[in-house]
Amino acid sequence: MNLPDVSIRRPITTTMMILIITVLGVVALFRIGIDFFPDIQFPEVTVITTYPGVASHEIETIVTRPLEEAVSAVEGVRKVKSTSREGISIIRVEFRWGTDLAAAAQETRNMMEQTLDMMPDEVERPLVLKADIDLMPILYYGIYSTTNRNLRNLRKLIEDTVEKRLENLPGVASVTVAGGLEREILVNADRSRLKAHNLTINDIIQTIQAQNRDIPGGHLIKGSEEYIVRTTGKYKNVQQIADTVMKMENGVPVYVKDVASVEDSHKEIRHYSKTNMKDSVIMWITKESGANTVEIVDNVTKELEKIKDILPSDVKILNVWDTSKLIRDSVERLRETAFWGGSIAFLVLLFFLWNLRTTLTLAISIPFAIITTFIAIYFARYTLNMITLSGLALSVGMILDNSIVVLENIFRHLQEGKERKEAARIGSTEVSMAITASTLTSVIVFLPMVFTAGLTGQFAKPLGVTVTFALFASLLIALTMVPMIASRFLKTKSSNKEGRFLTTIKSLYKNTLEKSLHHRLLTLIAGISLFIISLLIFSFFIGGEVLPKLDEIYTSGIVKLAPGNSLDETYKFVKKVEKGIMEEPEFRSVISMTGLSEASKYDTAQGAGAAGVNESMIFYEIAPKGERKRTAVEFMEVIRSKVPPLTKGTFYFMQTNDYFTRGGERPIEIKLFGRDLAILKKISDQVAEALRKEKEIVDIDNSLKMGKPEVQISVDRDKASSMGITVSNVASTVDAAFLGKKVTKFRDQGDEYDIRVRFSERDRKSTRHLSNVLISSPRGFLVNLIDIAKIREGRGPIKIEREDQERVVIISADTTSSDLRGLESKVKRILDTIPLPEGYYFRYGGSLEDMQELMITMFFTIGLIILLVYMVMASQFESLTHPLSIMFAVPMSIVGVALALFLTGTTLSVMSFIGIMILIGVVVNNGIVLIDYVNQLRTKGLGKNEAIIQGGLTRIRPILMTTLTTILALLPMALNKGEGAELFSPISITLFGGLLVSTLLTLLIVPSIYSMIDDASVWARKKLHRERQI
Repeated sequence: MNLPDVSIRRPITTTMMILIITVLGVVALFRIGIDFFPDIQFPEVTVITTYPGVASHEIETIVTRPLEEAVSAVEGVRKVKSTSREGISIIRVEFRWGTDLAAAAQETRNMMEQTLDMMPDEVERPLVLKADIDLMPILYYGIYSTTNRNLRNLRKLIEDTVEKRLENLPGVASVTVAGGLEREILVNADRSRLKAHNLTINDIIQTIQAQNRDIPGGHLIKGSEEYIVRTTGKYKNVQQIADTVMKMENGVPVYVKDVASVEDSHKEIRHYSKTNMKDSVIMWITKESGANTVEIVDNVTKELEKIKDILPSDVKILNVWDTSKLIRDSVERLRETAFWGGSIAFLVLLFFLWNLRTTLTLAISIPFAIITTFIAIYFARYTLNMITLSGLALSVGMILDNSIVVLENIFRHLQEGKERKEAARIGSTEVSMAITASTLTSVIVFLPMVFTAGLTGQFAKPLGVTVTFALFASLLIALTMVPMIASRFLKTKSSNKEGRFLTTIKSLYKNTLEKSLHHRLLTLIAGISLFIISLLIFSFFIGGEVLPKLDEIYTSGIVKLAPGNSLDETYKFVKKVEKGIMEEPEFRSVISMTGLSEASKYDTAQGAGAAGVNESMIFYEIAPKGERKRTAVEFMEVIRSKVPPLTKGTFYFMQTNDYFTRGGERPIEIKLFGRDLAILKKISDQVAEALRKEKEIVDIDNSLKMGKPEVQISVDRDKASSMGITVSNVASTVDAAFLGKKVTKFRDQGDEYDIRVRFSERDRKSTRHLSNVLISSPRGFLVNLIDIAKIREGRGPIKIEREDQERVVIISADTTSSDLRGLESKVKRILDTIPLPEGYYFRYGGSLEDMQELMITMFFTIGLIILLVYMVMASQFESLTHPLSIMFAVPMSIVGVALALFLTGTTLSVMSFIGIMILIGVVVNNGIVLIDYVNQLRTKGLGKNEAIIQGGLTRIRPILMTTLTTILALLPMALNKGEGAELFSPISITLFGGLLVSTLLTLLIVPSIYSMIDDASVWARKKLHRERQI
């Protein structure tokens, strides 16, 4: 079927079909969600298992190792990592990309259940969680009182008034409130008074548990009515707890208040939450998987406005982290970029054609192709995000290419005097195969990307779908709407005169092309030399990283002091960071969460929320780009310089894209594998010390910390058994005395609060108090702990990490440089100087590992793309040699890429590599249009050189038009400095430089290579013919 011919003969049908597609595209647009990144599915499952009160090395032996062995048998497992810390085992199972994660998670659960049967009863059932970026908080709020309201009342107010209402909003997965003070009824036992009455702390626990109960007693029938019998013993007030009788002593009751003080208090303070350095409550919100972030934030904001009307006037709710801001700003910037790109392309066409009617005919391609692409985005279940919108912005210039070639050819036939319909039919049919091949080469580059594993594939797939559908839509309109409109609305008589500018260009091009054809070998050597120079620029002057750092308004800081530091000591350091942030003019808001938080098991596993009193998380907001002079990275450097360096701890920053690259691993991670913890500690400290000498390497951390002080109780089993006492009796008594036991609940006005029994503070201050803890024997007497156990102080590892069932220590760091490739060579030199015992070895992790994998993947993918593009062109020309001359445009484009990246200071990253892959498919289009027409002229009888020169002069206008519309449409995207620009600008910079330079070189080098290959083919055919005759 000849589409141009059908569209010219049936204009109404053509118009209706175009309108149907347009209407569907508009409907799809209003149903597409908005987000920052695509829905990135990391093939990872986390297994969290708790065994309360057990040390890290015992967790490793009893829990982690058996679970590792079990999970390693699950199909598709690529890597198993684990962390064993006090009371908890966290195992991260990384599967191969493409694995059905739901099935893998279920199989993991089954293996965990089987293994759990062989573990101690106290080990809790493992929690298996699939990795989901959507579970990251989208909003953080700092809530404080201007009148220093009681923090217990403030938290209760927020839980009752704010949390419950926000949880009911559509799309909200969870609302977490942390900080403030939580009400708790404390029963503080006095050791000496207990001893005086021959009681233990367990006696208080058992008494309160037995007394605080409502017990059903069946039914009582009285006459015609049936009554429920119920014994009511629940405490109505705190005084009733104090007045509970424990026992009778010589006829006199001994009350709880005689051996303990009872107070309506709060849970032990093990964390501080601050908003702009004020005591506060922190609240964060997560969304349901796949929900629209912007819509949820809008709903939460509206609901909070209503809630504020009923809150006391002194309570202030400050939004300190809002991911929708970044999404809105980035989306708006990309919309502006696409608009200005389209406008520039329109002006370029008007400049070349100097005909408004013709230019408008071409301009129809842009909105139609973009609207059509919304249909593909909707059915692919993608959102409007940084990647899909980048694809649309990139497509704006390329969309016009097909229509330009078609209309320019129609325009040429009109200038030759043909009638409108004939010119439209012949002109569009003549180039239909060429533009179809050009479109196929442009979109086939995305085929290998779809099969690319890892983060590159996650970004490339939505980008590929967007650009592919935009280009196919542009091909459709170039072969239907453009010839149909041209056959009816273009002027029949067009001036044969060309503008002075184009005449001058053609004259200059003709002279240069003739010289190039005359000195073909010299032209080839010049091209190869430029390519070699570009490779040297890549090797020595262009850095490499996985994803560019974003100059965003939000950043988080992680503080990890040496183990053993108290909560107050940790906050002293945090306060210096907060003060440093608040002193800067760019400051907007800051919150911090120091110490143990109410983070869920998932939050703890993912590192969200501090995990110990020596740790803290800081979130801060700075002014938008247009309102500050320093970048986010420069701001980090200022804050880093303001706080004292930590020799036995670390303080580092994380940005949004750090969480999207392998779940927040750091740029530099050196993994040291081995068995003995002491040797691992010694070697890892050497590595850390060597790294500190490099100026570009900062915020160094060693995962193996041997410094947490602990008191170890070794029960003498023989002595204890002779008294009828077990190790379990000892452990439970010590646990109750020092940590405290939540024995039951106290109900007040519909809410329940823990009743905790423990020793008073003065009886929990030293090992002497621990030694004198009274243990009850079943034989009716009491014994001091020191009489049946040895008590000693020691230090043990905070956590033990493993990977693929081997112990590993991770030395991690940040860098002030964007050149990870250069840093890799420095790190390698450092590691080469450190001798390793047998059985110990290094391996890269974090972004260094990602960079190595990226390079391998990208070079393989680029090679495959080049092969596919060649195959498409070979099919188009029905020749194995003609595509070779066109393929020479690819290395010429690399020359432009190297110059563009070098001049703009852009690094090689996932995004710039994607730009190179797209460029390979686009850069050959000019050669296809040129060589296709040269072959047509030779078919008509022209000589080789004459056909090359005439073909070049005829096709130079559409080549310049398509190139200029594409690269100038990319200019707003390349120069964009708005939110998120660092992510998408590398693609446009790569395409801009590659297209600009390759077009100039292609117009000269491709004809010369074509001529040389043609001569070689003729010579080979003649030689083969002579050999056959012999």
